[in-house]
Amino acid sequence: MKKNVILLFLCLGLGVWSGCQTYHGTKFAPLEPRLDSVGYGGVQSMALVNSSAQALHNVRFRAYMWGRSQLTESPQQPYMLTSASGLPQRVPALTYTFIGSAGKLDPGQVIRFTNGNTGGESRILQPVTKIQIVGSCDEGEFRETWLSGKQGELVLVGVPEN
Repeated sequence: MKKNVILLFLCLGLGVWSGCQTYHGTKFAPLEPRLDSVGYGGVQSMALVNSSAQALHNVRFRAYMWGRSQLTESPQQPYMLTSASGLPQRVPALTYTFIGSAGKLDPGQVIRFTNGNTGGESRILQPVTKIQIVGSCDEGEFRETWLSGKQGELVLVGVPEN
């Protein structure tokens, strides 16, 4: 009995620690990423906009950004991870991670990210193919996946229909 109780507390602790419980997109998708041009040479910065029609309270999130795909390889056996065709598998490369929080976000309010070292706005130096935002607020938990379209626009994907 004592081992079962300890295991239950361990599982509950891991569940609380891990944040959003689902690995799939959620219907609640309150934050919309925006990539703004900064200067010249294709340099961009990311902003998140509260695109919901309501104020969000006690918002906590992480935004993961992927760039162009890279070949994967195992340190022990290079190029052993293969696709169905037998060729080395290409996977997107995680390039940036943004962490943020806000006490209250009004509809349309924008969050910009700053570089902790310079204090200036964070700059994205590589092309972006995918952004995933995972977080929670008093209004609910959310997991959003955005893919870059042909014209560079970001498109929300993987949202359940029900």
